[in-house]
Amino acid sequence: MKEKIKLHFTGNNLTVITGSGMTRDFNFPAAAISIAGSRIEAGTPIAPPRKLRGGGWEAVFEDGPCRFTVTITPGGSDWFFKQVEISSETELPTPDYLEVDFQKTRAPGLRRYGYMSSFCKVSEANSEEESSGLVPGCGYPLLGEDLFTGLEHPAAFNTVLSNRGGTSAWQLRHFPIWQNGKIKSVRAVIGLSRNPRERFFDYLDTIRLPRLSSPLIAFCSFWSDPYKKNMEYLVNSDSYESLLEAFSKLGLRPDVYTLDAGWQDRKSFFRAKRAYGGECSLKEL
Repeated sequence: MKEKIKLHFTGNNLTVITGSGMTRDFNFPAAAISIAGSRIEAGTPIAPPRKLRGGGWEAVFEDGPCRFTVTITPGGSDWFFKQVEISSETELPTPDYLEVDFQKTRAPGLRRYGYMSSFCKVSEANSEEESSGLVPGCGYPLLGEDLFTGLEHPAAFNTVLSNRGGTSAWQLRHFPIWQNGKIKSVRAVIGLSRNPRERFFDYLDTIRLPRLSSPLIAFCSFWSDPYKKNMEYLVNSDSYESLLEAFSKLGLRPDVYTLDAGWQDRKSFFRAKRAYGGECSLKEL
């Protein structure tokens, strides 16, 4: 049985020793928040790191109007977790982003993995009603020859900034909001292994939700809404009700029914269109 992962501090470095004997130094605290275009990095400690039960560590920093609490906790024998909580006595606007981790260390071959058939395309021609562009989010993990990392969030932006001579630079960002003067990040995971792909799947097995006892049947009205022009769709209660009636006649009872693009005013944050009947009609449906 492998030993637990060990975490030690030396100055501004976090030294990690895995259960299989691999060792790597990481920058610490390596956390930042951007507010109104101004980047604030955690860097001024108010006390030495405090050891937690279970082998983890907590360190607190104050920089600008923000107090950063950075927590490092062991995971499996070959990976650990990092989480950042930020508080402020000053009322601040919604941040541009929260950077849970940014590193430049040995990580040969590090790159993003996921469903990216268009990842390497510079441009593409789509029909008018199709969206376009490359989205680096979607929570894609980063895997290299002996390391894996990423944020536990489906809309996280895990990005490799450079990869030269076996040294890689990366950043892990997501976009939370203040809640009662605090922001708590989702967890970042960092793993070291001579077989990082296999260890990454081992890590995934530890966070999977229990298997459903029966299938979850979901339906989305995608491509069922007649296209007009200028990225607009003909959406009204009659069209949605006709779909529901068809489902009923066929004896289909989806657990989830998603209304696709078209019902919202594109010049708002998901406000129902007036032509559709506004919020009241949406709620009635």
